[in-house]
Amino acid sequence: MDYRTVLTALVPIGVAIVGGIMAILGIKGNIISTARIKWIQDFRFSLCDYIELVERFQSIILLGRPESDIYEAIRLSDSIRKNKNQIMLYLNWDEDKHESLLRKLDQLETQVTAMVKATNEDPVHDDIEVTKNEIIIKTQSILKEAWEDAKSFNVKDLLRFKWGYKP
Repeated sequence: MDYRTVLTALVPIGVAIVGGIMAILGIKGNIISTARIKWIQDFRFSLCDYIELVERFQSIILLGRPESDIYEAIRLSDSIRKNKNQIMLYLNWDEDKHESLLRKLDQLETQVTAMVKATNEDPVHDDIEVTKNEIIIKTQSILKEAWEDAKSFNVKDLLRFKWGYKP
């Protein structure tokens, strides 16, 4: 057997191996992109729920404090805290935009707590609106960046991906 015969036999095998590797990389890429899109959706819904809870709490406090609303305010306060903790789990302190959003969430929590003791004319109510808007703007930036990452997924992202579980 000469080298031409061996080479002719090995070329289709090499092409099949490269094709298989490319298919596996494509499947992994689709899985990662799908996971990123799910993260975007879950994060968006969690933050939307959080803002809604804060606004409901704010309206109870602004409208007065009848006996029945105090229990609802306590329930909402617990839900706000739980939802904030859930949002925190979606974020990464090592990323600047995420850290900035986490600090705004802490600021909003402080403002909501202060709102209970404030009067209706107190500027804390305006501060809450400003902070909510800043949270929304920061979230939009994070979501846009995550969406661009999901759309423009490429092979270099697969090389950074950790394959397998290593305890």
